[in-house]
Amino acid sequence: MTRPILPALVLGLSLMVLSSPALNPTASGQVVAAPQATASWVRFAFDDFDQGYNPFETVLGRNNVSRLVLAWKFDTAGRVRSSPIESGGRVFVSSDDGVLYALDESTGTLIWSDALGVGEDFEDGPCLADGLLFTATETGNAYAINPDTGNIVWTTSGSFGEFHVGSPVVANGLVYLANTDGNLYALSESDGTVVWVASTGGAINHSPALANNILYLGSADHNLYAFDALNGHQLWKAPTGKLIHASPSVFNGRVFVGSFDTYLYAWNAATGQQLWRTKTGDIIHSTATGHNGMLYIGSQDTLLYALDQATGTIRWTVRTGGWIHDTPAVANGVVYFGSWDNRMRAVDAQSGRILWTFQTNGIVEANPAVVNGQVIVGTDAGSIYAFRLSTD
Repeated sequence: MTRPILPALVLGLSLMVLSSPALNPTASGQVVAAPQATASWVRFAFDDFDQGYNPFETVLGRNNVSRLVLAWKFDTAGRVRSSPIESGGRVFVSSDDGVLYALDESTGTLIWSDALGVGEDFEDGPCLADGLLFTATETGNAYAINPDTGNIVWTTSGSFGEFHVGSPVVANGLVYLANTDGNLYALSESDGTVVWVASTGGAINHSPALANNILYLGSADHNLYAFDALNGHQLWKAPTGKLIHASPSVFNGRVFVGSFDTYLYAWNAATGQQLWRTKTGDIIHSTATGHNGMLYIGSQDTLLYALDQATGTIRWTVRTGGWIHDTPAVANGVVYFGSWDNRMRAVDAQSGRILWTFQTNGIVEANPAVVNGQVIVGTDAGSIYAFRLSTD
C-alpha cells in the first residue's frame, strides 16, 4: 500500500495550493463551493436494492443542474469502470491499474491507495458497510479494508474465479459476492471465511440485489435467480432469451433485469412470475434504476429508456452517440448517465429533456454517484471526474 501526498489534477493543472481549503477554481475562473458531506453513496447503484436513487440529494435539481462545472479530475493508470462511492468526505474508487484509491471529496487529493495487484480488470467497486470497505478482484480475492488508513483487515485467497463487476452486498453479518465461476458466495463479514455457496449454471458478471432477505442475480445461463440470503437456498429461477450481464433491481415487490436478448423483464419478486417484458433495440448491459414509478435503463442501441414500472410502457427515450452500458443515477428529479460517445448527461426524469452535457476524455461505463451536490464518475481513459455547481 502507498500513501503519496499528491494533488489531484484540476482541469489538467497540478495545484499544490488552493486559494482556499474550501474552494476550487475552474478553467474559466468560476468558483465551485466544496460540498457539505451530509449524505453518503456507499455502493454500486446507491443501495442494496440497486435502485440508483438518492433520496437525500437536495442541492442539485432540474432548475440548476445546467450550472454543473468541473470541480476536479484525478487521473489513474488504468480504465475506471467501477462505480465510485462517497462517505465522510472521501471518494473510494478502483481502477484497472489494480489500485483502490481514496480521494478527498472536495479537492480530489489522494489520501491513500492500495495496490491490490489484480491484473487487467478491477471492475468490482467497493462497498462501505459497518465501518469497513469491502471489494473483490478478478484474481479471486476478497478484501476488507480500513477506510481511514487503507490497511487491509482481512483478505481471502481461495479457489474463487473472477469477481467481475458491481460491488459486494453486506448484510446479516455476511459479504455477498457473485463470481464468474457461476457461484454466489456468502463470506463472514468478520474474517472472510466462506459460510455458504449457491450455484447457477453460468458465469455471473455483476453483483446481486438484496430485498427482504432475498438475493437476486442473473447468470450467463440466461436465468434470473432468487436465493435465500440466510442460507443460500434457491427460491426460484426465471428464464430470459440470452445471458444476463447486469445487476437486477427491486422496486415495490417487482424485480427488473435486462438481458442480451434485448428485453427488459419484470417479475414478481416473491414468486418469479413474469409480469411483463419490453424490447429495446440491442443488448442490455445497464441496470434499471428509477423512482416515482419510473425505470431508467440504457441499451446498446444508444438510447436511454424511461419506462413505467407497473406496465413496462416506454414513456420517453433519449438518443446518444454511443452504446449505453452505464447504470443511471437518479436524484431530485434528474437522471444522470454516461455513454460510449464520451459524454455525461443529465436529463429531466419526467420528460427526458436534456439539461446538461459534458465531454469527458473517454467512454463512461460505470454508475455515477450523485451526492452532496456533486456528481462523481470515472472513464475508460482512467480519469475520475467531480462536478459541482458554479457560483456564476
